[in-house]
Amino acid sequence: MRYWNSYDIYWDTNIDKWYDQIVPLIEKYFENKNFGPEVEKLNTILNSCPGIEFKVRNRFSRKDKELFFDVVISYEEYMRLDTEEKKKELIAISFLNNMDALAKYKPKDFVLSDLKSDFKAFFQNIGWLSFKKD
Repeated sequence: MRYWNSYDIYWDTNIDKWYDQIVPLIEKYFENKNFGPEVEKLNTILNSCPGIEFKVRNRFSRKDKELFFDVVISYEEYMRLDTEEKKKELIAISFLNNMDALAKYKPKDFVLSDLKSDFKAFFQNIGWLSFKKD
C-alpha cells in the first residue's frame, strides 16, 4: 500500500516537522502490506488550527483504489501538552481514532481493524504510542 500525507495546521504546532520524519517510515512499513484489491493507497491530511472545529472528511475511490481521511488533532489540547512525547502520542491516538470514519466503506477484502492494528503497531514500534489503544 502506498501512503500520502498533507497538512492543514497552524505554524506553531510543529506537527509537520515531526510527522514528516515518520512518513518515509510509514511508506516502508506498509509498502508490502495488502488490504485488498481495491485499496492501493491511503491519503491523510493532519488538521490542527486554533478556533477551527474540523470535521473528519473521508472518501473511498474504487477507480483510483484510494482511501482518504482527515486526522483531526485538537489544537488546544495539543498546545497544553508539555512534552514532545505527549504531543506525538496525541497525534498517534488522533490518527487511530479518526480511522473509524472509514468504517462506512466496504472495499473488497478490506478489513478496517487490520489496517488500524497495523498502524497501532507502527506507532508503538516508533515510540509514539506507549500504551494499548483500541
